[in-house]
Amino acid sequence: MKNIQEKNILVVGYEKKDKIRYPHLSYFLLELRKYANVEYCHYRERGYFLDSDNDKAFFDLLDEFKDAVADHVGQDVYVIAIDNLAYVFCCLLFENVILLSFDFVTEKEKNFHSVVQHQIRKNVKKYLNKKKKIIIQDTLRYELFLRTHSFEVTELDVFYLPVSLPAVKEHDFCMLKRKKTKPLVLQIGGISEDRSASQSIIDEYQKGLCYTLKLHGFITESVRLYSENVRKKPVLSELLDDEQSVHSVVETCDIGIVCYNVSNENFYLTAFASGQAVEFLRCGKPLIVYGHTNLKKHIENHRAGIGIESLDDLEKCVEDITKEYEKFSSNALKLFKKYYDLALYSDSIFPWVLKKEEA
Repeated sequence: MKNIQEKNILVVGYEKKDKIRYPHLSYFLLELRKYANVEYCHYRERGYFLDSDNDKAFFDLLDEFKDAVADHVGQDVYVIAIDNLAYVFCCLLFENVILLSFDFVTEKEKNFHSVVQHQIRKNVKKYLNKKKKIIIQDTLRYELFLRTHSFEVTELDVFYLPVSLPAVKEHDFCMLKRKKTKPLVLQIGGISEDRSASQSIIDEYQKGLCYTLKLHGFITESVRLYSENVRKKPVLSELLDDEQSVHSVVETCDIGIVCYNVSNENFYLTAFASGQAVEFLRCGKPLIVYGHTNLKKHIENHRAGIGIESLDDLEKCVEDITKEYEKFSSNALKLFKKYYDLALYSDSIFPWVLKKEEA
């Protein structure tokens, strides 16, 4: 593997450098450093929740952004900007800029028609038509991106990168077979009712007899208080600030549960954009998927878990997976290796990043 250390890459993101909460982003940066000198620059504003109807808000944010990246302006550097707002601002200041698209505001969201979101979309379209390069998870999310930003005809240079993680040792798989206790069902990530139906899962757990429930991640105060006032309390644990911590917790569980309260198409199109799902799959943990998403069908099609329409079915799903645990676990690992292993993309994405578009 060639190490192109003379190349400089600047990644601009909305997470603090020492507190990146998404393991797939942390591992992406680690992999990138095998190929080039990489610096990560934190800019606090993601842009996703902006809803101002005042043009001034956009330009005030730009002034703040200039201060954040001032040390890098004028350098010979390739820039990867995470999400739309950072991309627009980077294009104003740097020559070689790539959009790494995780999320964007879609038409059904309340702030879609705000002045500031219109400014962002207009400029994303303007600069992508010039810069051309975008990294996004899959074709369906790319098609949604094009519709949202009103691209009529496009010749963009697209690299499809599902949310991906490195493989882990397989000796930790199929733990359920070696245990005599109840299977441990785990939910990770943003633990809230609005986002991931966590309180509803706790409610269902009160009726459950065949499993133990654990919630690990960024736990909202409302969920914490709710869990303290139920008869059958789930195990709670906070997410630490290193990318390894999630994996170490997932290794201890038997079944993962992934829930999305779908409010827009970003959350529907999660088959290749769910870091939670990938964490479980790479450890060979079968999934229970709740919520109207294409992840549910994807998991079912590969027999890596079971999709449910109602949380009333949670206990039966645990029982069904337990009966054929080895098969579900094996399929989960196969699915990870087919789509989500970061090694599948490493050798091709970084030469692509460093390739300049011909004028």
